[in-house]
Amino acid sequence: MSSEKCYEIRESPEKPLEWSAYAEIVRREWSALLNKEPAPSEAEVQAFLELHPSLIPGSFGIIGSESGHCPAWCGVIRQAPLPSYNHRVPDFMWLSENSEEEQPVLIEIEAPSRRWFTASGDATATLNHALGQIAEWKAWFDVPHNVEAFKAFYGMDDWRGRRFHPAYVLIYGRRAELEDKPEFNAKRAQLFPDRVVGMGLVP
Repeated sequence: MSSEKCYEIRESPEKPLEWSAYAEIVRREWSALLNKEPAPSEAEVQAFLELHPSLIPGSFGIIGSESGHCPAWCGVIRQAPLPSYNHRVPDFMWLSENSEEEQPVLIEIEAPSRRWFTASGDATATLNHALGQIAEWKAWFDVPHNVEAFKAFYGMDDWRGRRFHPAYVLIYGRRAELEDKPEFNAKRAQLFPDRVVGMGLVP
């Protein structure tokens, strides 16, 4: 077998966009997606975020002070498997770290059309179901050999001497529903357990 190099790296003939220009394009397309009729599905939102991962929260951690370190591989993992876990996997996952802890950030996305609360102010069944999914992931990580399997699977065996502390993000419905009714926004804070962050989508 020949070991000769059979390729050549060339510079792109087009210059990359300035960040400000790219950000403006993404803001415009994101707003168009969330405001379209009928409302976009969860799959459409996920597909957009896969193309523009800079919009996905948690790359530098989501709980406590943000790290100055880039996430592992400087990238986000789509449909991240959890070893031996045969149920729904996170839509996205960052492997964040800082000087004190290792913080995988598991992200669950629900459709923008989902409602947070019923007219009477109770959490909707779909919100409770989404929170239940996150509770399953938390329970999985509470088993020590699952943590070891996770670290081995993602090549984190050398992440030693720091606390392993996963965090969770639920991207659900729209922020406007909470802003329109401050009493619901206050109630929302009581629904999310430790190390779970809830966010509504903003056009």
